[in-house]
Amino acid sequence: FATQEELNYHIQTEHPEVPPVAEFEVSDLVIYPTQVMVGETVIIACTVTNIGGEAGTKTIICTGDFVAQRTVTLAPGESTTVSFEVTPEVAKIYSVSVDGLYGSFEATEIGVPAYSVALEVSNMNPEVGEKISCWIDITNIGTAPGTPIVSFYIDGALEATRTLLPISPGETGQTYVGFSLDIPGTHILRVEADTAFDELTIEVIEVVPKLANIYGVVTFKETGAPLEGVKASVDGRITYSNYNGAYRIENLTPRTYTMTLEKEGYETLWDTVKGRIQA
Repeated sequence: FATQEELNYHIQTEHPEVPPVAEFEVSDLVIYPTQVMVGETVIIACTVTNIGGEAGTKTIICTGDFVAQRTVTLAPGESTTVSFEVTPEVAKIYSVSVDGLYGSFEATEIGVPAYSVALEVSNMNPEVGEKISCWIDITNIGTAPGTPIVSFYIDGALEATRTLLPISPGETGQTYVGFSLDIPGTHILRVEADTAFDELTIEVIEVVPKLANIYGVVTFKETGAPLEGVKASVDGRITYSNYNGAYRIENLTPRTYTMTLEKEGYETLWDTVKGRIQA
């Protein structure tokens, strides 16, 4: 038979005590943001917990399209957050792996504004001196908001500049220019916003002004017989009645005039007359 001491020794030899060790768990992978522009920073983070019974050190390795590592030392039951900062240099979808956890994020090209331009006028065939209204639509066809500077030209000469309020991608802003042209003929209107432009050709028409005539017949009051040689004057223009008593002053601006009729030996008459438009 074995003694008690021999039995205790036998038990300790067959079932030795296991010393506590550090054991780590990696969880909660976070990638933020998941969509960025090229050159912007992305944070990759995870939670590391020591679930063992002894303090220990753990190296967390980030792989995939980026390779980096961090080393942490944790007491039993202690947790910490391990993070990596990465910066994508080309536009694509990036894969991320951290200790068996997987994720991804997407990098796109840096956004820039770009514009399309549309020009419209109120009259393609205005008269000389006529007021013309010009509307300019600017659409942002780019990938970032922009504040376009719009330049308006007439026959190559800068006529006006407008700075619009910021326009988001896909939206349209509008501005207005009013002008008139004193030279008849063909004129080129051009509007520019950055490298975008639009052009229109208009034809300015020279309109011959309508003129008026003043005419009548001078007669004797008592008999109604025509009176020849009566001086008729209107606005500095002078003529004389003929043998039929008729007078005529042509090519006057259509309006109302004061006319004078006078002849030596006769009473001078003044009258208000209105020029009649020539047919």
